[in-house]
Amino acid sequence: MKIALNWNDLKVYEQENKMTYITSMEKIGFQRGLQEGKQEGRQETQQEIVMSMLAKNMPLEAIARLTKLSIEQIKSQQEKDS
Repeated sequence: MKIALNWNDLKVYEQENKMTYITSMEKIGFQRGLQEGKQEGRQETQQEIVMSMLAKNMPLEAIARLTKLSIEQIKSQQEKDS
């Protein structure tokens, strides 16, 4: 019996044996969860960068230019962290 070591191996194994261990809906849910997790991670990192820039008294205009956030978004984030 072949043991699947990763997603690609599992996919090949499923196809060879006409078996599925994960339904299509579960695969879609898993992929969406990964995408959402990555997006949340990027947002958290961006928030940390903005807060670091604010702590160094960088002008809001410079932070906006570097992060591609609006000044309103930066101010909103600043208020949330205060």
